[in-house]
Amino acid sequence: MIVLILKSWKARTYVRTLSLLLFVIVIVISYAAGSAAASAAAHIEYNPFKIRVVDSETGRGIPLVEVSTVNEVVYVTDSAGYVAFFEPGLMGEDVWFELESHGYTHHYESFGAKGTTVRVTPGGSVTFEMERINIAERLYRVTGQGIYKDSVILGEPVPINNPLLGDGKVMGQDTVQTIEYKGKLYWFWGDTDKPNHALGNFRTTGATSELPGKGGLDPDAGVNLTYFTDDEGTTKKLVPQNPGDGNLFWVSGLMTTKDANGKEKLLAKYSNLHGLDDEVASGILIWNDENEEFSDRVPFDMNQRWKHPDGQSTLYVDNGAQYWLFNQPWPVKRVKNTYEDITNMNSYESFTPLKPGTQYDGAATELNRDGDGNLVWGWRKDTPAITQQQEAALIGFGKMTADEARFQLKGVDTGETVLNHTGSVKWNEYRQVWTNVIEQREGSTSLLGEIWYAEAPAPTGPWKLAKKIITHNETDFYNVARHSYFDKDNGRVIYFEGTYVAMFGNVGNPTPYYDYNQIMYKLDLSDARLASVQIEPNGEPGGEKPAAILSGPAAVNAGQSFDAGYKVEGVEQSVFAQDVTFAYDPAKLTYISAAPSDEDVAIVEEEEATPGQLRFILVNLDGNANRDTLKLQFKALATGETVTAAIALTEATLANENGEEFKLQGATYQLRIESGRGSGDLNNDQRVSVGDLAVAAAAYGKHSESPDWEQVKKADLNNDGKIDIADLAELARQIFE
Repeated sequence: MIVLILKSWKARTYVRTLSLLLFVIVIVISYAAGSAAASAAAHIEYNPFKIRVVDSETGRGIPLVEVSTVNEVVYVTDSAGYVAFFEPGLMGEDVWFELESHGYTHHYESFGAKGTTVRVTPGGSVTFEMERINIAERLYRVTGQGIYKDSVILGEPVPINNPLLGDGKVMGQDTVQTIEYKGKLYWFWGDTDKPNHALGNFRTTGATSELPGKGGLDPDAGVNLTYFTDDEGTTKKLVPQNPGDGNLFWVSGLMTTKDANGKEKLLAKYSNLHGLDDEVASGILIWNDENEEFSDRVPFDMNQRWKHPDGQSTLYVDNGAQYWLFNQPWPVKRVKNTYEDITNMNSYESFTPLKPGTQYDGAATELNRDGDGNLVWGWRKDTPAITQQQEAALIGFGKMTADEARFQLKGVDTGETVLNHTGSVKWNEYRQVWTNVIEQREGSTSLLGEIWYAEAPAPTGPWKLAKKIITHNETDFYNVARHSYFDKDNGRVIYFEGTYVAMFGNVGNPTPYYDYNQIMYKLDLSDARLASVQIEPNGEPGGEKPAAILSGPAAVNAGQSFDAGYKVEGVEQSVFAQDVTFAYDPAKLTYISAAPSDEDVAIVEEEEATPGQLRFILVNLDGNANRDTLKLQFKALATGETVTAAIALTEATLANENGEEFKLQGATYQLRIESGRGSGDLNNDQRVSVGDLAVAAAAYGKHSESPDWEQVKKADLNNDGKIDIADLAELARQIFE
């Protein structure tokens, strides 16, 4: 019995032991299998999805486009417009991408969201188009890390030698000054960030590049910069430290001249500061070719700071003598192009209307007038210039008339005052006038990010009208610099850059890679949108040159009717007949009717031979052409997205009483057709609230056949001819914005 019990116990123990062993084996196998699965899940092959964003007009890749998903994962296109998109969990999924970029727009989908849905696949690709609102075209980032980062990741070709990090290891650079010197371009910047420390180089940095056509790149492609570097391979401090120096050293007003021995020299104006607002010294720096730094300096008297130059410089000739002209921000400071004059503070002249030896003194200011009472502007060494604001104040005080002013610049489309913060004046061979690219101070959508183009018969003006060519949303683009050595087609295409930065704007997060760096643009001066500010050589803008002008609303909703106006200005002879032809896109606009804008204008004949082309034979009964002439009514069509439409005057032949004919230059008017989202401010109280919702709800169910439709159709926010739940939902969404 005992033996049987013992055997039974051993058997049970064996079974339990075997079961336990099997359990352990299962656990081990399961753990190993789980670990292998986890390891497999943890290892995902990096194979990004290629996104490219291009300009719908030129097909060129657009830098600085934010491409974001619904959960705010944001990528930014590189200088070729590429994004290497890789998000584990989204590869193989349909993904909504929203596109945002300063001065560009993307088509709208549901309730105004700017984007579209695409299937994201490893190794796949998609190309998005954006319409350019800016007249100038963004080309590429000039400085900083990762200029072509995404292009390199995607295996796309890049135009520059150092697409990821240049030889100076530059992360960011502020405010460029560039000049041609000894067969190369010399570039100098202010504060420069480096990768190995939060504080960078604040004593001026620099680089060289080859000129286009002489070893340098086409300016459309980029710039190969070779930096002056220190022993660590980062940017060299180009102004040696002297006892008592402040911590900041900035240069401006670059000049080249010959010294007493006939040797070419490079000079620059300097500002030495303790912090941003405490300038302790200013004067002229002299470049040392051997040491590759500004070894020598000539300090100027800080008690006569008004004599010092500032800003971008340009060389010009006046009465047979060469001068360097400085934009501070207007070109009202100059010095003769000799080594002795440049290094002598008392040789600098100011362009001023003040009585010799005086200065601005508000309402008590004394102006320089001749015996007939005419205001005398002139270059003087003993008298300071006045600012744009001071000039405006003198007009207000009655000391000066608006016609006597030189710098009261206005926006040609809005009439707003364009306060010049920095300018870059250059003579333009193509236009045969002086041209200016101006950074506006306190613009409508950014503090220092609105850029304008203007023309004048002389560098000193009068500067009267300007056209906005670049806009930014709460981000700045300051200290614009022109690059005349990049000009193409005799100056028809010009190039300029500026510092892109969020520092002074109302921006939550600076743009990665781009913030505090230089961005290059180009502007085609033959663009018809600039015609309203273009002048005759030695003439004045506005009203002096015969011009046709088309105008109308900046934006309308799809389905909305609007009027486009045609007027003529600046015709000095009588005009009794006109033969004018207009073109438009019938896929975006429907022509409704035309009517004279004045009782002395009559439409004799009207013809639309083909869709999109209108021809009118007009008579001016009183022989006067300078007036609002014709009103054209169109309806904006729904295309499913927000688009830009244009109406162009393609032909205009005018004739006087003798039958002599002459032609006007063509003109173009552009407007934006919103995809269908109307304003929810139905009660006109400048906000969208529950009061507007009540107005819409009271009109619920009404449609285009309702007798009171004209009174209630403003509640039809999607322009589908009826007021329904979709309109109420859109209005509610606007309340929450």
